[in-house]
Amino acid sequence: MKSPEQILSEVNKQSKQILIRISSFEKKLLQAKAEEAGMSVSEFLRAAALNKQIKPPPTSEQMEAYMLLKNFLFNFSRISNAFKQKDYAHLHSEILEVKEEIMKHLKIIENGE
Repeated sequence: MKSPEQILSEVNKQSKQILIRISSFEKKLLQAKAEEAGMSVSEFLRAAALNKQIKPPPTSEQMEAYMLLKNFLFNFSRISNAFKQKDYAHLHSEILEVKEEIMKHLKIIENGE
């Protein structure tokens, strides 16, 4: 009997091909769009055909902002833990609010919104 992992592996195995005819212009356009999205042409076509969201890779500025916010999140978590031990309840709750706000913005960046 096959395990769930083996069944899922077989279902997701990409072993079939579909041949389509396109013009040279369409091929170049698809290659450019796939590259823009950080995908291979096959990945791009599968995502487009299956109505999956195709989002471009993050820019260097977005990555820099993401890393900075991640660092802030880490530091606020440490500060929050320090204050929690001294029972500064009000300050602790404010820091948690700031932490949640940063997490919300990180998710926006992660999801490409």
